[in-house]
Amino acid sequence: MKKGKEIIVYLWRILADHKYLWTIVIFGLYIGFLSDDSIVKRIQVRADNAALRKEIKTFDDRYKQDSLRLDRMKKDPDALIRVARESHRMCAQDEDVYVITEQ
Repeated sequence: MKKGKEIIVYLWRILADHKYLWTIVIFGLYIGFLSDDSIVKRIQVRADNAALRKEIKTFDDRYKQDSLRLDRMKKDPDALIRVARESHRMCAQDEDVYVITEQ
């Protein structure tokens, strides 16, 4: 019984001697991992933001390409005919359209 009590007293002295160190360690663990605004969650949010910014850039590039294509279709009737034939598989009255697909 005496040995167990000595161990408890020894541990208590270690904790008491280094109370500021333990306070800083516990605070660091709380801020780093346990709180709602932890460092781990901030890293995840930054990664999500980077992915979303990349997606926004791809949609902006696609929007610019589509806007240029629309402007060309408004100004040039041949471009409109080309889009109708390529995208919608339309044809003139005296034409046949054959669609070749790879399997």
